Amino acid sequence: MTPQSLEHRVAANVDAAIKAAGENPHSVALATGIPRVTLLRRLDGTVPFNTRELGRIAAHFNVPVVELIEERDA
Repeated sequence: MTPQSLEHRVAANVDAAIKAAGENPHSVALATGIPRVTLLRRLDGTVPFNTRELGRIAAHFNVPVVELIEERDA
């Protein structure tokens, strides 16, 4: 198994948080002020999340930013 890049891991963690909360990217974009197209590009790995975006998303889900970055057990 090849290691996942940091960008893809963060995107996967954010996507998992969205799904676990029963939300969708559109609602998260509205709640965080991140443009929907920008959020979708981050989630598909086209462009990495920046720290400000991760902070907004973490605050929205009331989790520490590190939870969106750290490697999770499969």
